[in-house]
Amino acid sequence: MFHGDAFSRYNSQTAIAPKSHRLQTVCQQVVNCGDVSASLLRLPRVDNAIGKCHMPAFDSYEIRKQPRIWSLFRDGPVLLFHRREQLDSVCNEFQQAGYRIVEANWDNADRGEQLLGRLLQSLGIVRSVQPTNRDAFNDLLYDLDASPAEGIVIALRGFHQVQQADPEFAFDVVDILAQHHRLSLLTGTRLLILIEACGSSDEPWPRPVGGSIPLWLDEPPSS
Repeated sequence: MFHGDAFSRYNSQTAIAPKSHRLQTVCQQVVNCGDVSASLLRLPRVDNAIGKCHMPAFDSYEIRKQPRIWSLFRDGPVLLFHRREQLDSVCNEFQQAGYRIVEANWDNADRGEQLLGRLLQSLGIVRSVQPTNRDAFNDLLYDLDASPAEGIVIALRGFHQVQQADPEFAFDVVDILAQHHRLSLLTGTRLLILIEACGSSDEPWPRPVGGSIPLWLDEPPSS
């Protein structure tokens, strides 16, 4: 995220600053240094979020208290599961830790626009006009607010059915969610996406989402 002098100044000037002041300090330094990511900080919705956010970083106390939660966030924006019971188990861990769990059941696959509209409603983003395409879905996700929970975990059950029926749509949706995971690091919201998908643990995910290949967290059922 930080490049050159911006990273050096972050280390030297903010590492020991009180947590409540770090985000705005770092954001201003990035803007001052002309970092390519700085344009995101000038978006009105991002600017508003910065004013009310808490820092998403895990401090040493949280890492010791919740090592499993920290390791899951460390593994990337999107985590994959073959088995629903394993996905449910991880969701329970997050719920007990104070996270808001947003469940989307895509077993009975509707049209793409209907799926996106239902997911936005589950996230608490309700508009009179539902998204008619993926660009509108992406725009509306900027209104996502995790407060007062520790963060948001989106669990997509039955995603494998959409993945098989319309791979391009499925991957685009996951990529959009992964990009908002990255943006959440700037706005103080912890966001993680858990997916019941299809595929083999021995084979890589067909393409990167959010700039990285997601990891499988369980083994496929024995045949």
